[in-house]
Amino acid sequence: FLVLSVGPSLPVGIFSSKDFDKSGSGFANLGFNVNFNGGYQITDRFGVAGTIFYSRYNVNSKINNNLNALTAMTPYSFTTDHWQYAGVVVGPIVSFNILDKVMLDFKAMAGFARANSPMVKVIDNTTGTIAFTSEDKWTDALAIQTGTNLRYNFATRFCAFANFDYNFMHPKWSSNSEEDYKQEMGVIDLNIGIGTTF
Repeated sequence: FLVLSVGPSLPVGIFSSKDFDKSGSGFANLGFNVNFNGGYQITDRFGVAGTIFYSRYNVNSKINNNLNALTAMTPYSFTTDHWQYAGVVVGPIVSFNILDKVMLDFKAMAGFARANSPMVKVIDNTTGTIAFTSEDKWTDALAIQTGTNLRYNFATRFCAFANFDYNFMHPKWSSNSEEDYKQEMGVIDLNIGIGTTF
């Protein structure tokens, strides 16, 4: 099967934390993801699957409010944009035919991702111009995905698709001008899509 699916992506754990006193808090809001899923049945029960994915999460406004409160006596304000990442994972699947034309897959996959940290802009409120913009940082990371797919083969060559996945990575960003830092990124994806079977 080959399927294009989209849906919401829910940050969990430290990635979703809004606690300034907790090290590693990601301040990530509910985001979205787009997946291109594929699978091949080697036997009736076992196969191999892969996913090409993209996800994006806005940063909670609480972090901007806190930064602006710290600089309330200055003519500057702060804004941040988003977390995002893209990558590919592959691994084994185990499939069960639970109803006529309905398959349930369990999968465990790993692979490669490119992750992007939020950019910070400092705005001069007097002139309305951007006084400073942080680097647009990308880095490589090991990506892990586990979850399930539900496939309904509603026609000879077409299937409806739903998946529930947990994704995790722990990228590290390095810079010549700033201190290195890491971010645990754990999310739950709930996608629906349509595709083809062959």
